[in-house]
Amino acid sequence: MRRVGLATGVVLAVHEFGEGEPVLLLHAWGETHRTFDRLVPLLTRSLHLVVPDQRGVGESAKPADGYGLNDAVDDVIALLDALGLDACWLVGTSSGGYLAQQVAVDHPDLVAKLAAA
Repeated sequence: MRRVGLATGVVLAVHEFGEGEPVLLLHAWGETHRTFDRLVPLLTRSLHLVVPDQRGVGESAKPADGYGLNDAVDDVIALLDALGLDACWLVGTSSGGYLAQQVAVDHPDLVAKLAAA
C-alpha cells in the first residue's frame, strides 16, 4: 500500500497488483479496497490493478466535507493523473459502479473499458 496525494487535496491509500494494462477497481461508498480481496488473485497478472480506499474510508484521508459524486469523480481523475495513467479500465461495484459511469460520462477519453455492477 502506498499513500498518493491528489490535486484535490486528499491523500488516498492505494494498493497495486500486477503489471500491464491498468484497471482501477472502485468499491461502494462505505466499503474499502477489501471488497476486492477475493477478485484480485483471480485476475491475470497481465493487468495492473489499482485498488484505492476512496476518501473517507479505510486508510485514506477523512476530510470534513467533499463527499459528493463530483468530488469522487475529481478524486478518480486526480488519482489517474498522480499515477501517470492516460487511460484505464474502470470497474465499479454498487455505488462504485455509479462513480465509474460518471467518470466515463465526464471524461470518456480516460476510460478504455467500463464494467459496473
